[in-house]
Amino acid sequence: MPSERNVPIVVERRGVLSENLSRWMENAKLSPREVAERTGLEETIVCDVLRGEIPRPLLGVLDRLARGLKVDRDTLLSTAVPASRRSFDRRTNPIVAEVIAAHPRLFDDWAPADYDELYSRFGTGGELTYVGVLACARAMNRRRELCAKLALLLETDHAEGIVRTIEQAYELNSASVF
Repeated sequence: MPSERNVPIVVERRGVLSENLSRWMENAKLSPREVAERTGLEETIVCDVLRGEIPRPLLGVLDRLARGLKVDRDTLLSTAVPASRRSFDRRTNPIVAEVIAAHPRLFDDWAPADYDELYSRFGTGGELTYVGVLACARAMNRRRELCAKLALLLETDHAEGIVRTIEQAYELNSASVF
């Protein structure tokens, strides 16, 4: 009988990060070695994340994975939308596919979760209009860019001031909403 120290840890279910990373790697046809090369991470770390053995890596590891795969951090951590809802959203917002086809550069580096979010949006009175889809897509891209900039700034000497500013703004907004 093996000693307790030699028994492998069995992960019942991989986490969201490992599932999303696996899906991105499969879509991009990347091996763990190629992801390691793109991110500067050790291949063993990439494999550990894939197996779910590192369900919550350090922020720096997560950022390197996101940059290496050319996605934002939120995409790697987003939970999947159920297939039944995706189907419903695509039927109720048919104009989204038309906008995607007409403006492919606007959707560079989008993850499946980004498309799910866009399809799930609604305009005043129902489905999105052509202009509404464009506005939502641009707003989502702007938010992603701002989140990436904020993540970088939070790694600098300015982090504490930024955190205080955000907390103050949040407090002011919460007070006016509630």
